[in-house]
Amino acid sequence: SEFLHGCNMAFRRSALLRLPDMSWLTGHSPCEDLVLSYEASRWGKLVVDPNLRVYHLAIEGGRGNMRERLKARVGNAARFQIHRKGRLGLPFIWSACGMLAKDLAKAIKDTRSPFVGIRDVLFGYAGAIR
Repeated sequence: SEFLHGCNMAFRRSALLRLPDMSWLTGHSPCEDLVLSYEASRWGKLVVDPNLRVYHLAIEGGRGNMRERLKARVGNAARFQIHRKGRLGLPFIWSACGMLAKDLAKAIKDTRSPFVGIRDVLFGYAGAIR
């Protein structure tokens, strides 16, 4: 596999010590799974074993508000694409438009005030591209 996705991952310490600086990951770091697996794959084979079990620790204080989560998710995905390809391509922009539509629909449905939900989504995305 080129990438591993999700929280059920483990890496050899020696592989993690070879990783480049990734201080550009922000927030609770959505996309860190893709970044770590991409970088680790440069040093060895990625293997999936569905029989392994990982205990996930909760983040103290939560993952921030909607704006912060969206800013981190979209921003980290964009920075990963730039890190990997040197630019944002049409496939990424197309995917970001799809994510925006999905997030807007969810905000309208799940928030007490659709206006506040839409505002938070738009500000989150705007923060990601600054």
